[in-house]
Amino acid sequence: MTNLQLIGAREAGKILGVNANMIYKLWHENKLDYWCIHGTMKTNINAIEAFLERFRNTDTPVLE
Repeated sequence: MTNLQLIGAREAGKILGVNANMIYKLWHENKLDYWCIHGTMKTNINAIEAFLERFRNTDTPVLE
């Protein structure tokens, strides 16, 4: 079993180089996977890796 470490918007934003509001926008647009636990949205490194892979080498504007 792998360890699942959930991180908040601020930490995810630091990894992607954007602010926390952009992470919330990505979550609400279903571009970045997340979990909602007791009303708190969280993501993990695997979801961030999948997000980056999905938009790699595309002309699709991801962070608008």
